[in-house]
Amino acid sequence: NGKQLYNQDLILKEKVLKPAVVKEVIQEVVVEHLKDKQYDPEQAPSWCKTITEAVKEKVKEINNDRYKLAVNVVIGEQRGQGIKVGCRCFWDSDTDNYSQYLFMNDTMFCLATARRVRGYFKYITLFNQINYLSQLWLM
Repeated sequence: NGKQLYNQDLILKEKVLKPAVVKEVIQEVVVEHLKDKQYDPEQAPSWCKTITEAVKEKVKEINNDRYKLAVNVVIGEQRGQGIKVGCRCFWDSDTDNYSQYLFMNDTMFCLATARRVRGYFKYITLFNQINYLSQLWLM
């Protein structure tokens, strides 16, 4: 055929990590860390950090090295209020994706999100490339 493959063609042929697989990992980590806990505003920041690191490590075990992870965890008190979480990202819809899991019990909620983005190392670093913006609104 004589058709030359370019970097973008090779990227699209890579095995894509399915969001459902990552969601299972997130769910396993969140439930393991929070299943027997009640909301505690003093402990919530450390829980967020612990869950974030655990999700990151477990997803890295199954993640392609060419991809970078951005993991966010939000824990709040459950009082029947609504929550609206918004996120804007500039990314390549052919290669980048995200997964999230929402945990709730009688006293708290936890929203954990993992974004998997392609690292184009030749040109610029991940955070310069993505211009990642995240906004959180609590109602």
